[in-house]
Amino acid sequence: MTVRRLIPVVLVVTLGLAGWLPIQTAVAEPSAQTNLLVNPGFEDPFVPFGGDTTRLVANGWSAWHVPQRTGDEGFRNLKPEYQPASASNPERILEGNNAQEYFSFFATHTGGVYQQVLVPQGSDVQFSVFVYVWSTSGDDPNVSRNPGRVQVQVGIDPNGGTDGESERILWSLPLEFYDEYRQVSVRAENVSDRITVFVRTTFDLPQKNNNVYLDNAALIITQSAEPTLTSTTVPTGTPSATATPTTVSGPTSTPLAPGLATPTQELDETVPPSATPPATATATPTRPSSEFPYQIVYKVVAGDTVGALALRFGSSVEAIIRANGLNSEALIYVDQELVIPVREQPVPTATPTLSLTSIGIIPTPTPIGILPTPTPMPTTVPGGQPTITYVVVAGDNLSRIAARFNTTVGTLVQLNGILNPNLIKVGQQLRIPGVAPVTPVPPPQPQRPATHVVQRGENLYRISLRYGVRLDQLARLNGITNVNRIYVGQVLVLP
Repeated sequence: MTVRRLIPVVLVVTLGLAGWLPIQTAVAEPSAQTNLLVNPGFEDPFVPFGGDTTRLVANGWSAWHVPQRTGDEGFRNLKPEYQPASASNPERILEGNNAQEYFSFFATHTGGVYQQVLVPQGSDVQFSVFVYVWSTSGDDPNVSRNPGRVQVQVGIDPNGGTDGESERILWSLPLEFYDEYRQVSVRAENVSDRITVFVRTTFDLPQKNNNVYLDNAALIITQSAEPTLTSTTVPTGTPSATATPTTVSGPTSTPLAPGLATPTQELDETVPPSATPPATATATPTRPSSEFPYQIVYKVVAGDTVGALALRFGSSVEAIIRANGLNSEALIYVDQELVIPVREQPVPTATPTLSLTSIGIIPTPTPIGILPTPTPMPTTVPGGQPTITYVVVAGDNLSRIAARFNTTVGTLVQLNGILNPNLIKVGQQLRIPGVAPVTPVPPPQPQRPATHVVQRGENLYRISLRYGVRLDQLARLNGITNVNRIYVGQVLVLP
């Protein structure tokens, strides 16, 4: 039996958003701290979205995905299948009687679900959902072996659009995690009277099983009272009966669960409302570690968080907390001097100071929405390492580029003065630390037998994906006129 672990991960962002496909609009009674979503627990009934029986979506929700484009590899950007979690693995149900599952078999996808909701005009809102990712080259339901490099995000379109590729969508920072439920959330301010909330997962490698499970979603209007600090801890093991965190419009702080913060975990600790330092925030620098042999001293500015500084300087939340003797909530304050452990020896640079604000990483003197003037690219980066120039192509994002060149998103953001780490454009030139790229190699396709015997729960579409054949070719070869009608025990001839 799977041991479920719950880790609250709250990513606070603010800007504009989007989605697409036929729409199920949710209408709810708007009031602060009331969950405005229809069917937030992804309970029955599940209905064929757009009449497609391979996409069974929980009532009130809609499916969306990025379609395959000309030039994509055969396994890239295929339409995921949707079904209730109870159909394949009831252990994935976090609470209630069901959860939403969607998956790709020996294929990748970019997509998820969305819901349109009516809210009071000008509200500040927060959307959150618990997500479980299982991505593996094997079949063990409890272990993701050689996962497909999944990125998990939630988003809000403050104008109620349904195009999942719209630049107006406000997305949380991408997270990568497997084999446990984690809560991911995003906040938007001053929205219109109709908004759309999105869940997006992107799988980069076509592993045998790429599955996503969703449960306990929430959309609330944040409070307008005086800012207060709140602290919520979700225990490991049995899921909490209350999945929706208490949220206020002012700065909040979510503590790191003991033993769960790791150098690779992207958490976001928020600035406290007052510039007065807490008594426990006195820095007590430690000796440099083997992982971070150098240190720099940084003065905190408005909008900084420990998570953002770790991302920006290629450090880790855990290392910064340890180096400065911060408390378990990792609270920092304006003008505080922090010791930042880093991997490379710092070199003075003319690059303007960056800070993570509610709409991304922005040079403080630059107006929002205006890109900085390009400057000549130096041939080296801090530490004397040479750089190479990379031209962005369709389908790229900073996470994929960082993985391909054995670097980090924070390094690329800092090296290229990128304003919004979620927005890069085709043809844009990026400076990359000069290392040999790692080209992902798709796993070998299974050897194709001459025939296949239909098993319970299979459909023709999934069988065609499994053996890498076209659906229409498989149907024609077996004299099938209705691709949605095959039966258990039927012997199919494979090309």
